[in-house]
Amino acid sequence: MQLIAPLRRVLRCFGRAEKGSATVEFALLFPPFFLVFASAFEAGVMMTRNVMLERGLDLAVREIRIGTPVPPSFQEFREQICDVAMIIPNCLENLQVELQVVDSSTWQPLDLTPRCINRDSPIDPFDNPNYNVGQNNDFMLVRLCANIDPILPGFGLGIILDGDGSNGYAIVATSAFVNEPSR
Repeated sequence: MQLIAPLRRVLRCFGRAEKGSATVEFALLFPPFFLVFASAFEAGVMMTRNVMLERGLDLAVREIRIGTPVPPSFQEFREQICDVAMIIPNCLENLQVELQVVDSSTWQPLDLTPRCINRDSPIDPFDNPNYNVGQNNDFMLVRLCANIDPILPGFGLGIILDGDGSNGYAIVATSAFVNEPSR
């Protein structure tokens, strides 16, 4: 009983004191606000990378669409995209391209699941590229998939985007066009 009375007095004085109240509010409110800010920053970078990948695809597809005498090879096509999409880190190592002719009798689209690079697999995904530039008047579908690591992988939106911590998240860009009759 002798220890409880002085402890009560100290706690009562501590409870009435207003020093440090701003620090307590800051400590309680800063983490949620920072989490929202970090997630918004991650989402903004992700959207910027998506826009740059789409722009790179549009510019690279133009050379195939207009029917140049020698269409770009698979590697040249990827390099053209990555030259424009400069904000994508390790673009050439993380970009997969699918380009195929659509059969006008069946109108079969690309598979629903994009072909992305699996960084955990020892198999090189470029051994068997799905890349066919087609002929005159062919209806073409092209899809890109880039695996990208989040900027803040262990915080905010980065936790959701990089679920297992190895493959990052996929940004997919698609386009369709008809080859002009010049070949």
